[in-house]
Amino acid sequence: MSWDELLDHGDEPFDLSFPPIRDVHPSLTLKAAIVHACDDQDSALSDSLVDSEIARDTDAGHALFAEYITSGVVSHLNDAVQHFQLVLDQCPVGHPDHAAALTNLAYARLEGYIQNHLQDIDTITSLFCEALALRPQGHPSHASSLYNLIRALIWCHSKESTVVYIHESTQLCCKLLPLSPEGTYLCSMGVDSVVGYVITNLPIDASDEGIHLR
Repeated sequence: MSWDELLDHGDEPFDLSFPPIRDVHPSLTLKAAIVHACDDQDSALSDSLVDSEIARDTDAGHALFAEYITSGVVSHLNDAVQHFQLVLDQCPVGHPDHAAALTNLAYARLEGYIQNHLQDIDTITSLFCEALALRPQGHPSHASSLYNLIRALIWCHSKESTVVYIHESTQLCCKLLPLSPEGTYLCSMGVDSVVGYVITNLPIDASDEGIHLR
């Protein structure tokens, strides 16, 4: 019986018969009804499905990225980047997870850049900049977003020796240091080594610009 035939019965009950079994003719008496879900329920269900897809793609991206870090197999990196890009596509501007999606994608691409498996550092720094703009001072992830951007800039400087990257890193370090005192989680992540690189590579005339780092 097709859905159309089923619904043709309207509100009237009807019998649904099955093939006989040992001379017994089983049947069911059914009544069909059309249920209209309200718009709010449809929207909530749709949002829930999208959130589940975002979570699956994010988890898959992290798993593949971890495999890349362990094995160095570039296909794992490419697959991880693809999953993180899918997540970003599902988290447009205004979505509560937009900054996190930007960060995950940028972080994976940066590791590929460090290992010479990916290029386009400008795209990477742009993603980190967008994430930082969404996490202003006072946001719980503001300091880590500063750190990620500084790390990307100094890696770019180490490969290209472009002075502008070290100047930008210096300005960001001045904002990061008060947020990462000794003993904090962020400090243990390597803030001192990042700041040390910046100090070592400052131009000779940097002291004329009133730059003071610990």
